[in-house]
Amino acid sequence: MVSQIRRHVRGTIEKRQELKIACVEEVAFHMSYIDSARLETLAAPKKNNGCGQYLLQLLKEKMHP
Repeated sequence: MVSQIRRHVRGTIEKRQELKIACVEEVAFHMSYIDSARLETLAAPKKNNGCGQYLLQLLKEKMHP
């Protein structure tokens, strides 16, 4: 029950703020620890879940602001 509440709260925050909570790839990208090519490589295996889709969208927005 507690884990369901946590997932709901996390999902609500992520949806409202359009940010992923604890997305280390995003943090590394914004801090220039990794470049666009590396971010794409890391996102590719996750393209079928929310995290991967979010990272790919981040790249898309970066290339076409």
